[in-house]
Amino acid sequence: MQTHRPSSHALSFAEVWNALGTVLARVPSAKGLHSGQEILHRWRDQGIEVGTDRGWDLLPKEWFQSVWQALREKGILAAEAFPHPAQSRSEAIASILSLLPWVDYTVHPRITLFLVDRPFTNTELCETFDVDPIKGIRYSGSATAPRLVVFITGARDDGKRSHPYHDRWENGYLYYTGEGLTGDQTLTRGNLVLYTNRELDFPVYGFQREGKNRYTYLGRFKVVDVRQESQPDQTGHTRQVYVFQMQPLADKPLPILHQAIAAQAAPDLAAICQAFGTALKESHLAFGPRHDQVVRSFVVSLATKPFVILTGLSGSGKTQIALQFGAWFGEGRYKLVPVRPDWTGPEALLGYEDALLPVSAGRRAWFVPEALEFMLRAARDPDNPYLLILDEMNLAHVERYFADVLSGMESGEPVLPNLQRDPDGHWRTIPDQPSKIPFPKNLFIVGTVNVDETTYMFSPKVLDRANTIEFRVATEDLDPEIRKPRKVQPGDPALVRGFLAIATDTDWHLRNPNPHRSAFVEHLRNLHRLLAEGGFEFGHRVFYEAVRFAALLAAAGDPDPEHALDLQVMQKVLPRLHGSRRRLEATLCALGRFCFDLTATPQATDTGAPIFDPLRPPPGTPKLPLSFAKVQRMTRTLRANQFTSFTE
Repeated sequence: MQTHRPSSHALSFAEVWNALGTVLARVPSAKGLHSGQEILHRWRDQGIEVGTDRGWDLLPKEWFQSVWQALREKGILAAEAFPHPAQSRSEAIASILSLLPWVDYTVHPRITLFLVDRPFTNTELCETFDVDPIKGIRYSGSATAPRLVVFITGARDDGKRSHPYHDRWENGYLYYTGEGLTGDQTLTRGNLVLYTNRELDFPVYGFQREGKNRYTYLGRFKVVDVRQESQPDQTGHTRQVYVFQMQPLADKPLPILHQAIAAQAAPDLAAICQAFGTALKESHLAFGPRHDQVVRSFVVSLATKPFVILTGLSGSGKTQIALQFGAWFGEGRYKLVPVRPDWTGPEALLGYEDALLPVSAGRRAWFVPEALEFMLRAARDPDNPYLLILDEMNLAHVERYFADVLSGMESGEPVLPNLQRDPDGHWRTIPDQPSKIPFPKNLFIVGTVNVDETTYMFSPKVLDRANTIEFRVATEDLDPEIRKPRKVQPGDPALVRGFLAIATDTDWHLRNPNPHRSAFVEHLRNLHRLLAEGGFEFGHRVFYEAVRFAALLAAAGDPDPEHALDLQVMQKVLPRLHGSRRRLEATLCALGRFCFDLTATPQATDTGAPIFDPLRPPPGTPKLPLSFAKVQRMTRTLRANQFTSFTE
């Protein structure tokens, strides 16, 4: 059982670095994880000095920061995958970081660090510890000479037990039932491995099964006793089993510097939305009766996926809400970049080597546009969120200038030139480092869109990767007391950091699902069937992001699955629809029917039954009012012009 500790995703590197100083003051040396050689260490502001029989070396602070950033992004990080140049001293760095209470490690089959609050998949368990993929007791090596053992339990602190294994917690010990589903258990294989742990000193890692293909780390254990009990087997017959009394090894103490942090609540998305919504009103930017819903949809969309498109009426507040959210992040953490019609390639965002600029030490100078300079600043400050706003995004062909950035956001592969500004004022690649770095996880992009004869359509490839939010101005929104907006003040750092922690935690929605997830998922699947009739069905990406959106929307204060579905149809499904009347009309009619009846099935056209007409709806209120209103507008445009799109 683990003591409460702050989430590793909520920690800035500054906090981690100070924690290392506290830990190293208490623990003046550590053994190399693989070699076993004693490593002396001394914490300094600029790095950590390590001493061996060869003398003292200073490991720069930046090396630890790069490793911590990679570990926080991946959750599991082998020493051989440490970023260069930290990889050259990987064992020393791993040994020091393993002293932190948020980190544990294994040395077999390779030195690997992992975050203790990061859930594992079954594949990750097998690859990290080199163990069998299907047993409850999994070991590496032989049963008589194990290198390590991983055991999986269904027992919880609340006393619930898994059948047929009656694992349980009592007085701080885990009583763990050995392996064998039927009949009397024997002291072989995994049971023998745990039995020998009473005398032999090899690591025992405990995991809690949390549903299909999800295992949370409980910590390390030591077997202190073994006894036999009578328990029912899988068929209900009484049999003799081995029960291992497992003692959790003491958690590494939280550094004193972080006792206040440990007591803080988890990031609160509802508080984040409320704080930002209030800040908008105080800055004279309000969205009428639907202000809170608009703010919540925008914040949740950006936390779901770091790319959001804002479209709609000119002067409706699209650019302003993006600017204000960037200002809420903090001074210098947002950038507005107007898109130009002559942007025809990735150089507009990612720059290029400029042959007319001077060469230094064999390194060519680069032309660095303001967007790239901003992205590099975000990459160098991973503990804070940054917002890049691409204004009038469709004045140029989006696919031509944005494809590389979009690919980097999705794949995590290196895409940004790894540049620094040299003393002569020119940008060049950094010596002895990779030429490209991944797209920063802490960088969010908002694109604003207006539609007229000078702009271009978005391809489904782009729309598929974003939430598209339409801004409209209702008559009741027009306020005679309206004022010119002013810049909001930076938000509470804890809330700003909390937003980043949620947005960069790709499994957050799995630990905090929408309370009505099963109903939401069933509606999504039914929607998929309807869309498939016209060839407009969505894929795994849209499904994943919709489920994540619903969970985040619930955390932001709106758990209604129909509200989440309404927003996702409006923001993810309808933007992908454009074309002729022959191609679209049947699909729009089916969607209109779905907005009233979430159980609607594909409607055959040869049965004689009337086809649902969105412009002649049945009495009553649709279950998805936002989506239905949009379906009506698109249908009206389709019949008038024989063509329609989301932007009408």
